[in-house]
Amino acid sequence: MDASGLLLRIILFILIIAIAITNAHTQSFQCLSFSSTCIKHLKLEGSASASGSAIHLTEENNLFPSKSFGSAGRVTYAERINLRDKTSNEPRDFITKFSFVVSSNQSIYGDETWWINITHRKVCNCSIVYNSRNSVLNVSYTGYKLSDGKVRKTTQHLSYSVDIRQKLPDSVVVGISAATGKYSEQHTLLSWSFSITPPSTDDKEKERKPVMITLKGIGIGAVLFLRGFGGVYKGYFKDSNTYAAIKRISADSKQGVKQYTAEVTIISQLRHRNLVKLTGWCHKKNDFLLIYEYMENGSLDSKLFRGESILPWEVRYNIALGLASALLYLQEEWEKCVLHRDIKSSNIMLDSNFNPKLGDFGLARLVDHDKGSETTDVESDIFSFGVVLLEIATGRKAIHHKHMEGEVSVVEWVWKLYELRNLLAAADENLRGEFDVQQMECLLVVGLWCANPDSASRPAIRQVINVLNSESSLPILPLQMPVQGCS
Repeated sequence: MDASGLLLRIILFILIIAIAITNAHTQSFQCLSFSSTCIKHLKLEGSASASGSAIHLTEENNLFPSKSFGSAGRVTYAERINLRDKTSNEPRDFITKFSFVVSSNQSIYGDETWWINITHRKVCNCSIVYNSRNSVLNVSYTGYKLSDGKVRKTTQHLSYSVDIRQKLPDSVVVGISAATGKYSEQHTLLSWSFSITPPSTDDKEKERKPVMITLKGIGIGAVLFLRGFGGVYKGYFKDSNTYAAIKRISADSKQGVKQYTAEVTIISQLRHRNLVKLTGWCHKKNDFLLIYEYMENGSLDSKLFRGESILPWEVRYNIALGLASALLYLQEEWEKCVLHRDIKSSNIMLDSNFNPKLGDFGLARLVDHDKGSETTDVESDIFSFGVVLLEIATGRKAIHHKHMEGEVSVVEWVWKLYELRNLLAAADENLRGEFDVQQMECLLVVGLWCANPDSASRPAIRQVINVLNSESSLPILPLQMPVQGCS
C-alpha cells in the first residue's frame, strides 16, 4: 500500500447515503475548535469522543496497546446535506476543510511505504473542493515527512473529474472517519468546516459566456500595468458594485486590433478553472476593451520579483500544478488544440486564494489536434512553461542580470548546477530552506525537461503532470545542456 492509499484509509472524507431533505438553502458550519456549541451539531460514533477542544476518532491505550487495536470512530454533521438545488435540480458546489494530528507513542507504526513519522505530532491539513460547473473534485493535503533527517512539510494534490449526480444520491450525510489496524495510534480532529452553495441561476453566468457591454456605467481607475498595445486598468461597475480588470487596446494598431479579436473569439469559448475568465467586451470608436474577472493578487511575476511578501512553497507548487492543468486542457482536452504562444509569469494571474489563472490570449491560435505541422508551437509553449517553473523555484527572472556577467539565462544557470550535481542550490534564497526538498528537485528537473533546447526531447504536458503528481519518476537529463534545436 502506498502513502496516499494509507492516508485515505486513515483519514477518509465520507459521504453517507441518507434520506431526502426539503430545504435547499446554503448550508455551512465552521468548528475552529470543538467547543460544546459545535459538538451539539455533530454525531460521534464508535470510538470517537470529545476531549477538550478536539475530537479523538480512535483510542490509544499506552499501558495496554493491544486494547487499542482495531479502533474505529467517526464524526458526522447532524443535519443532512442536499447535493442538488431543489428549484433547478442542478448540483451544488461544496468545500470542506479539516485539520488533524495522527500520533503514537509506539516505536512501530505505519505500513510498508508509509513515510510520515507520526511521533512528531505535527498538525496536518486537508481541503476538499467540488466544482459542480466543471464536475471536478480537488483534494489538497499538507502534512510532514522525514527528509535528510529532518521533518519537512509536504503538500500533495489530487484532481479528479467526477459527476456526483452519477455517484451519489441527492441527500447525504458528511463526516470524517478514522481507524487503526494491528498497531495503535491516535487520530485527533482539531477543526472542521463545511459549506455548500446553490448553483448560479443566471444561465449566462453558469455558461461563463462573455457579453457585450457599453462604456456607460464603467469607472476606470488605477493602472494595473502598461504593456504591448495598451494597458490593464482596475475597473468598477456601479450597477453591480463589483471590480474587474479592464484591458484597453489601442485602435491605432492593426496588431492590437488583431489581438483584441483573437481574445474575444478564443478565450470566450474556453472553460477551465485555471484560465482567466473573460466576462465582457466593448468597442466604440478608438476604445477596444476586454473585461476580465479581477484578480486580487495580481500577476505571478509581481509576487515573485517585486512582492513585499514571499510566496510560500506550498503556494508555488500549487501554482505550477494549476498552470500544468490549464496547459493540458488547452493542448489535449478541448475540442481544438489551443496554442497560447505567450506563456510567461506576467500573463499568469493569481486570485484571492493564489490559484493561478493563465490569461492574455492575444497571440493564441486554434489548430486541429491531428495537425502534425503545428507541433513546434506546442513544444514552444512547453518551453515557456518550463521557464516559468524555473522562475517559480528559483525566484529569478528568465533573464537574470548580473553585475559582472551581464545577462544570464535561468535555464543555463540551473542546468549548470544540475551538471555540478548541486541542483538544490538553485532554490530561491528567500524561502530560507522552507520547502519540500523532493518537490523542489522535481520542479527544477521538470523545468529543465520542458525548457530543453532540443525541442524533440521536451515532454508532453500529460507526462509533466504525472511527474509533478509523483505518479511517474523524474526524467534523467543529460548533465550538459543540449545545444541543438531551439524553441
